Amino acid sequence: MDEHLLEVYLINTARHTEETPVAEWVSLPTDAETMKAVFERLGVDGSDTEQYQVSAFHSSLDGWSEALQPGESLDDLNYLAVLLTQRSDEERDKFAAAAQYGDHAASAADLINLTHNLDCYWLYPTVQSEEDYGYYLIDELDELELPEEAKKYFMYEEYGRDAAINDGGRFTEQGYVYNNKNTFSE
Repeated sequence: MDEHLLEVYLINTARHTEETPVAEWVSLPTDAETMKAVFERLGVDGSDTEQYQVSAFHSSLDGWSEALQPGESLDDLNYLAVLLTQRSDEERDKFAAAAQYGDHAASAADLINLTHNLDCYWLYPTVQSEEDYGYYLIDELDELELPEEAKKYFMYEEYGRDAAINDGGRFTEQGYVYNNKNTFSE
């Protein structure tokens, strides 16, 4: 996976206009030396956060950066990117799915907490639909003991739909995710 998991569009708030943008895309995580050079190109000293603003986001990890809002703290975003580079691909996928689930994804600070609480979510990467979930529950987890002959007549999609409603889960690009009700720590 790309070591730069997040790109932010940083603007000089005093000089940026549509006609003459004073802005730059910055890949995160980054270091102080790189940011010093970016701030110089933007014409700000970087010590006053009123001089610049993060106004847009892009991530190589699909589905989670939409939770971010313009004005997020650059330091928080960089720390979040550092945390994500320390996670495995499976944990990053779980993070993205949990962020899309949305109960702890209102800000960069929330997403930082989310990276430390991935054990609060189950992710089934192979499950992309209600029917997949029904098959997963019956065939993989043996939730119901059905004779092989009965499985031909079983309504997997309806069973999966009802289970997803009961779980309160969500289908994402990364698979089916739901909150398993473990204690979320701030």
